[in-house]
Amino acid sequence: MNEIILSNGRSQGKAMTEILQSDEYKKFIRAAGISAEDMQYFAAKISAAFADTTKATEQLTKVSELIRSAAQDLNKSLLKVRYNNANHVNPFYRKYQANGYIRKGSFR
Repeated sequence: MNEIILSNGRSQGKAMTEILQSDEYKKFIRAAGISAEDMQYFAAKISAAFADTTKATEQLTKVSELIRSAAQDLNKSLLKVRYNNANHVNPFYRKYQANGYIRKGSFR
């Protein structure tokens, strides 16, 4: 699991543990009337939300890679068409013209 490193060089998990274990924080929680069960419930909800966010981010990454790959394939195909259609001439017209099927002025 990747930990977030804070600007002071400590990991977020360690910093949160220190905050949660401080006496001042415990007094604040007791004064607010929040029970240990409530804290566990909200901690579980937050953990589940982060897990869902991580899964969604992974799926978005996969989709973006597929889109990038498809865009590259499309670009290659367009470059082939552009190369084959040099001077904006229809390649089928050029083929028939070379074989003598189309005479000047007869292709409309």
